[in-house]
Amino acid sequence: CMGYSFQMWKFNLDTNCWTRVANLPEARRAPQVAYDANQDIVYMFGGKNVSYFLPNDLWMYPFKNQSWFKISSNRIITS
Repeated sequence: CMGYSFQMWKFNLDTNCWTRVANLPEARRAPQVAYDANQDIVYMFGGKNVSYFLPNDLWMYPFKNQSWFKISSNRIITS
């Protein structure tokens, strides 16, 4: 069962343990996520929010800053 979540976790391959890192800017379901290992940054795009809208926004989470930054945002797409 997949629900909406504010939580972001990271997995340590050495210890086989999950650690809670941060809260997402908004609870989402199934956003697209990518990790840039060279810059140590997570990118998150879209997904579906609790109002069943599809946010057309792009966020970045640099681990050194430990904070989310909105890169771009366009209109919300309705489902």
